Amino acid sequence: MEPNPDPDPPPSPPRAETDGAAGDRTDASGDASTADDRSSGDAKSVRAARLELIREQIAAGAYDTPDRLDAALDGLLADLLD
Repeated sequence: MEPNPDPDPPPSPPRAETDGAAGDRTDASGDASTADDRSSGDAKSVRAARLELIREQIAAGAYDTPDRLDAALDGLLADLLD
């Protein structure tokens, strides 16, 4: 390997300023923060509705079907055989 003919390395790129905390920092506009909050709220309401439906099915005895049991057992056997 040949020695580097230029003894001075190139300057490092400028570093971004932070707010004093270690690591990276991002700033989001108010619109982006609001959109993120709405998205998070929508996901929570969808999840809550799905959970309520499953609870109702379990209470009615309709959740544990033969197909679900077969799928669970197939997954268990596959995990045990791996």
